[in-house]
Amino acid sequence: MKKTIKNLETGREIQSRFEAVVFNKTQQFHAETLKEFSKKFVRQLNAHCHDSREKSLAITKFEECMMWANKAIAFHGKTDE
Repeated sequence: MKKTIKNLETGREIQSRFEAVVFNKTQQFHAETLKEFSKKFVRQLNAHCHDSREKSLAITKFEECMMWANKAIAFHGKTDE
């Protein structure tokens, strides 16, 4: 079922958006792989950029990116090995 504003009225969609998610083994593998990539990327960013507001924003945006990637893994993807 496509998620729409109307679906939010049932409360089921709202509840699913705020529940904690437990990854299965395959999802955990994908999340861990992305986490390792993220740490490497942020280390490189730290090595090549001076401390600044811009660097802080870049790191924050990358954290946001990982949050959305994890949500995508949890709800939509990569359930096969």
